[in-house]
Amino acid sequence: MCSSEDCEKLWFLYKLEGEPKGVSIEQFCIQQGVPYQVFNKWFRNRKKRIVPVEIVGRDEDLKPADKPDEKKVSAPFSQLPNPPS
Repeated sequence: MCSSEDCEKLWFLYKLEGEPKGVSIEQFCIQQGVPYQVFNKWFRNRKKRIVPVEIVGRDEDLKPADKPDEKKVSAPFSQLPNPPS
């Protein structure tokens, strides 16, 4: 059984060595001696994690021209008026 760290290293190694050569991830796992099912389960589960992010800058730091116009209201395409005929 491989740990999460092992699968992460395998993914990194695949992106570095296997993918550029056109090797499938399944074949790469076999070459590295890792059952693909184990790797695939780890890969699917890692997408479900919540990842903290850091927001750099604030809305007040934007120039007035960069701020979105708060008066504009967008409507769904189906609710737009038809052009005059």
